[in-house]
Amino acid sequence: YQRQYDYDKSGNLTRLLDTRKGQHDYHYDPLARLTRANHSQDVQERFGHDPAGNLLMQNRPGPDIVAGNRLMIQGDQHYDYDAFGNLIRERRGKGQQLVTEYRYDCQHRLIGLTKPNGQTAHYRYDPFGRRISKTVDDTTTEFFWQGDKLIAEHHAERHRSYLYEPDSFRPLVLLEGFGPKETKPYHYQLDHLGTPQELTDNEGEIVWSAHYRAYGEIARLDACKIDNPLRFQGQYCDAESGLHYNRHRYYNPDIGRYLTPDPVKLAGGI
Repeated sequence: YQRQYDYDKSGNLTRLLDTRKGQHDYHYDPLARLTRANHSQDVQERFGHDPAGNLLMQNRPGPDIVAGNRLMIQGDQHYDYDAFGNLIRERRGKGQQLVTEYRYDCQHRLIGLTKPNGQTAHYRYDPFGRRISKTVDDTTTEFFWQGDKLIAEHHAERHRSYLYEPDSFRPLVLLEGFGPKETKPYHYQLDHLGTPQELTDNEGEIVWSAHYRAYGEIARLDACKIDNPLRFQGQYCDAESGLHYNRHRYYNPDIGRYLTPDPVKLAGGI
């Protein structure tokens, strides 16, 4: 199959034609901000921005309310923050009775969450701030790093390693299995952003394939013989929350926002 990319004079992607996943057309405002994404095989997306540049999801029912650059309400979802700007509570459903709570340590790192059904997750970090384990439903997964790159994960029933293109976060291969005799390689097929679109085995069969929304949320899967947690470059999707761990903080692809402010503060915009 084939993917074709078209760009405007400013370098913005305007069309992606995928012989498997259809055509995707992208439209921008004069400030080169994405305002519309049309997908031939999936739901259309519309975006707006307030005067401060905050992203607003316009194709969803209900209001978008932003105060102090913090998303307060989107549809039936209400968001609460602590004094540092960290998201501590998400309320949704009838009477906002479905509550997800988030907990942080003194360095504003997410250390735990509780979902509306009572499920909990706990996260631990090394002295460099890298996440080294998570525990969900009494199952602990350990993570191993090389600098800022996640290179392996392990729990009692599974071991995985990740290989990347040199000097980048673009994944090349997922190795799954215990020991050299049992390990199976799966090869990443990426888009222009370095986001995994497919995983293929040694015979070229597609074992994992995803359709994405514009801000990184998976709309649906075409193939799911194995699971793949890697998303935008440097992001790891936590199945228990839907959040993407992004080394220094967590990203919510449903709203296109991080749970916590940029740890480098104002220096990030210089």
